[in-house]
Amino acid sequence: MKALNKRASEIFNRLTAGLTKPGDHRKWDNAQGVFMAACVEVIDETKAGQVVSIAHYHEVNSDLCRDPDVCFLISNGTFTLGEAGIFPLSFRQDNLGIDRQAAAIQEDGHVVFYPGPQRDLAMFCNQWMKNLSEQQF
Repeated sequence: MKALNKRASEIFNRLTAGLTKPGDHRKWDNAQGVFMAACVEVIDETKAGQVVSIAHYHEVNSDLCRDPDVCFLISNGTFTLGEAGIFPLSFRQDNLGIDRQAAAIQEDGHVVFYPGPQRDLAMFCNQWMKNLSEQQF
């Protein structure tokens, strides 16, 4: 399992600052229409840690489409092989019909990682966090 790197984790923490419980959310839109806004929401609290969604949205025929939406686990290390960190769990991009799971949180709090997809998603997210920082901060 691969966590976000240090720089990407710092950016992620800045995006999620102050969001502490499910339902808390924020929209980052500092690019004044040049780039899509970044929508951040705490969507779940599990035994393994908090689950956060970060997404861009665009509208097609009055429907919101994720472009993309990535869910992350903020792990305390208890149920993820002893590692604390920020781990990408899933990727969805509606306009391309992509819905990929890189990990699954079981009811008992243990996390099952799919090594190849999870590693690839973490690499994408490291770059995406850098892009979000340049676009929104």
